[in-house]
Amino acid sequence: MSLGRDHIDKGYKRERRVVRGSRREAERALRLFVNELESGLRADKKLVFADFAKTWLEERRQSGNYSVNTIKKNEYMLRVLMPYLGDVRLLDIDSMTISSLFVKLRSDRGGKPLSGTTAHDVFVMLNHMMKDAAHHRLIASNPCEVVKAPKTDTEEKEALSRDEARRMIELLSEGEPDANRTGALLALCAGLRREEVCGLRWKDFDAEAGCVRIAQAVTEHDKAPKPPKSKASVRAIPLDPDTAKRLGEWKERQKAELQDIGVEQVDSTPVVSNGVGEYMIPSNLSRWFRGFVAQNSFGRCGLHKLRHTFGTLLVASGIDLVTVAHLMGHSDTAMVSKVYAHVVPDNVVRATKALGGVLYGNASTTAVVMPFSSLGMSA
Repeated sequence: MSLGRDHIDKGYKRERRVVRGSRREAERALRLFVNELESGLRADKKLVFADFAKTWLEERRQSGNYSVNTIKKNEYMLRVLMPYLGDVRLLDIDSMTISSLFVKLRSDRGGKPLSGTTAHDVFVMLNHMMKDAAHHRLIASNPCEVVKAPKTDTEEKEALSRDEARRMIELLSEGEPDANRTGALLALCAGLRREEVCGLRWKDFDAEAGCVRIAQAVTEHDKAPKPPKSKASVRAIPLDPDTAKRLGEWKERQKAELQDIGVEQVDSTPVVSNGVGEYMIPSNLSRWFRGFVAQNSFGRCGLHKLRHTFGTLLVASGIDLVTVAHLMGHSDTAMVSKVYAHVVPDNVVRATKALGGVLYGNASTTAVVMPFSSLGMSA
């Protein structure tokens, strides 16, 4: 069947399908074939999920729009799906197939079912894939649209208490500064992501203004620094005087240490550098911090918990959500209200005191908002 002129190859586009059977069966097959072509679907009924997934992943890899880390996550999630969908024709994957798949993944996967959070992430990727397949007319519609995504079951993040945060700062500030301690201090006192900490250069530190500017990030797998997570992540963060002073002290010490090995400290030198003045791999900073936490009896505390503490204490201190979102590098307040503005014991007490002040007109019960400077940090 001719589908008209091919303006690229200067020929005619044709689709062919072989039907075995009676004339009546052939005529019925022809009508179905015409309806299929007129619907806009590409007539590739043999395309299986594994082949589509391979092409889909390669297109993402070649586009340059996704980090190496994201591609590796996609590869892992596709390995999860392949035993169940790999040989299934793309046209046969419907909403019931997807619903049954995720029940299987959550309940029985060789004795190791997926967590709700991982299953949710796999579903989100599959949704993107099937949406792309529908966009390219490989399927009529995205079957994931009518399937409810698995619920995440990640435990709510807990922040360090004020006393724990102060103790952490005291320990990180003991003795001579070094790259690792400086990195952890920036995560706690400036709310930097691990990749932002490792991407910070001395040109990004304004000692006179007492602030740092987030302009790039270093991820685990990319060979060179890249732009931060989003446009909102490009931001300037004022530092409290103590943190700014500590950063200046580390700059002088790092300069001397690099001179000893014949390396010059320049504007592009990473603030949190490895032993030869190059960018530190983020996992190395995390590894050091795990040892530091264990040595100082902080319990379960990853490096990201320091950033979480920064955001939580900002909200608990009465800082408005718009300002917190800016300092954290979020494009809006949704993430702040969801992740950082969870119930804080002090907030509960102040809230009821404030209500008492309104109802009884008693000024002594009015809530007092703790200034942010009392945390040893500045907005």
